[in-house]
Amino acid sequence: MDELRCLSYTHKDGEVQEIPSAGRDIKSLLDRNGIDNYVFIRTCNRVETYYFSKEIQHPAFDDLNLMEGSEVFDHLLRVVSGIDSLVVGETEILNQVREAYNDSIRENRACSRLRGLFDQALKFGKKVRRETEISSGKISVASIGLDRAKDIIGEFKGENAVVVGAGNIGTTVAKYLKVEGVTSIMVANRTYENAIELAEEIGGESHRLSKLSDLIEEARIIVCATGAPHYVITEEKIPPLEEKKVLLDLSVPPNVHPEVRNAEDIKYVSYKELTGKARKNLVERREEMKKVEEMIEKEKNRFLQSDPLENLYREVEEIRKEQVEKAKDEIKNRDTDIVLQDFSRSLSNKILCAVREEKEKLEK
Repeated sequence: MDELRCLSYTHKDGEVQEIPSAGRDIKSLLDRNGIDNYVFIRTCNRVETYYFSKEIQHPAFDDLNLMEGSEVFDHLLRVVSGIDSLVVGETEILNQVREAYNDSIRENRACSRLRGLFDQALKFGKKVRRETEISSGKISVASIGLDRAKDIIGEFKGENAVVVGAGNIGTTVAKYLKVEGVTSIMVANRTYENAIELAEEIGGESHRLSKLSDLIEEARIIVCATGAPHYVITEEKIPPLEEKKVLLDLSVPPNVHPEVRNAEDIKYVSYKELTGKARKNLVERREEMKKVEEMIEKEKNRFLQSDPLENLYREVEEIRKEQVEKAKDEIKNRDTDIVLQDFSRSLSNKILCAVREEKEKLEK
């Protein structure tokens, strides 16, 4: 008999660079075993598929996790609630799961049992965020830093910004600034090609580090996010200033010289200050995790209660598979339109018969 299963590879299992390979392995397994009803989810930090099947050969990819039965629903609830995410409580995962589920519906890959599973899980994800504070309080240093900058200078719209560094943090900051409506984002990086790549991605300007003094003069928001072992922004790089500027130093070690940090017209915000706030927010989220865990236990109990139509779901799925295989054989030797007409009539009759029998059982 078909059982609920999930194959999963996430940030907890190994390097995220392996996610594309794990995804290909999962897709290959689905194809080899003729599994055509499934929901396939892929994000930056996870790839997994949910499906019903009999026992099948485990894939070759060593780090894939195979879950079965109620363990799968428990996992799905943890995913949609955000407590299984790299950043606990993040909200994006709920939309990502919903999009993957909708893709399965559009492509006719979601059977009635999968629909029931995901409809219940997605409602639960919304409920968690409505009834707990699991997603409140940012814990990303970059986002907290930019919120701090906004507190200092007000709205970002109409302002110019310079981002020094085109690595992961610099990229995150640049994208956030674009969303906030900054007029101009100037990217400066030691490797100029990387500055060009990021600037093209966000619609900004690329510059060499040698132009840093001019860029600082033009910008109201200055973000330093490099991995350099020395000071990148020194007193010599700061021109005479006509307005107060905010300088976020997101580098480890700090890349802003102490003389610049204490400059009169610069409001300096350190990485240390921001990580303190991030840790405080994370502790508060972990307290909320206890509430979410309790909600998951209650939801699991509801799910595990016997569904009076469960047997019908299973029987209809078996009927569908049987009729599809029969139609495949007949279509080789008969007119396609006639085969499809016979297929649809036979499928409808068998399903209606199964429904009547189940109805009689329930009435008794």
